[in-house]
Amino acid sequence: MRRLSFIIIILLITLICSTAAYAKYPPPEELPYSDDPVLLKPCVPDFPKFLDSGDLPVSVTIQTYISKKGKVKAARVVNGPLNKPKLEKLCIKSTKKIKFYPARLLFEPVPVWSEYRLTFNSDKTISAGDFTTISAIINQDTTKIGERSQSVLPDAMPVLKKPFSLVYPEDAYRNNINGEVILDIFVDHKGKIRAIDNMKCDNPGNGFEDAVTQAAFKSLHKPARYNGKPVACWVPTKVIFKDRQRPFVAPRYDNCPFDSQPEIYRDVAPVYPVKAQHIRKTGYVIIKAYVNYLGKVSNAHAIKCSNPGFGFEQAAINAANRCRYKPAKKDGVPAGCWISYRVNFEF
Repeated sequence: MRRLSFIIIILLITLICSTAAYAKYPPPEELPYSDDPVLLKPCVPDFPKFLDSGDLPVSVTIQTYISKKGKVKAARVVNGPLNKPKLEKLCIKSTKKIKFYPARLLFEPVPVWSEYRLTFNSDKTISAGDFTTISAIINQDTTKIGERSQSVLPDAMPVLKKPFSLVYPEDAYRNNINGEVILDIFVDHKGKIRAIDNMKCDNPGNGFEDAVTQAAFKSLHKPARYNGKPVACWVPTKVIFKDRQRPFVAPRYDNCPFDSQPEIYRDVAPVYPVKAQHIRKTGYVIIKAYVNYLGKVSNAHAIKCSNPGFGFEQAAINAANRCRYKPAKKDGVPAGCWISYRVNFEF
């Protein structure tokens, strides 16, 4: 009886703590983002000795609050085995050691809640699932929930400053084996490669993947730029190993949704709201607008405002609806697409 009471008390304390953490770091409502957090330093706990073989396999789902600096500020177990507070504590402790490059909205860091799963297998190994952002998402036509998406392209993509020091794999060189590796590399705002994703090789098992991975992290880029500032972004890249020649590296943009982005030719400035003007209130609004194949804005809404309640949102929307663009093109044909931009209200 005492043991049951002790377990109930522990569960109640855990519930109260997790609720308090959730209240302190609430889910950002209606917060879209241009890219998910990037996992830089994983942390999987050691297999716990207190788990009996009869309990396995066990899966635990954990929600994490990732701050604007990429640190896990709060974590809570939302799905897992009952009456195992030790296991929950172990999962939360390891989660707080994970490091991320933060999520970004128009390339500015933003906080998000993410979710992932740890599975304790019967062979006494631990499997970690992928992180999925659970904040509100505004999707483009070309993206899906749960997939990494970048709704805004930089003004200038990263450029190789210190090239890949690629070495042709010895066995492949000796046997004159060719190969092609495609991958996405994450270049931060300082031009350093911090992560690699979606690596595929048309001739696996010959060392091409290892050669590319080792060389990639030693390279250096001039970072991408957006509105004149260095920003982080993913770069689709292709590496070709052919005829024992020096491997060739080239960015690949074949998976971009459009050949060209919309270009504005009639920019309409918003009218400063009278209410804000009287008290000299300033602020900014982030607008998301759909530019159709004719170059007209058919849908526009404010997704963030620094000072709500002064009319900035409606003024920015009214101006957005009157703007005109050269439409985006896909396969040489005009196409509609979503764009996002920031409107500043300053004196």
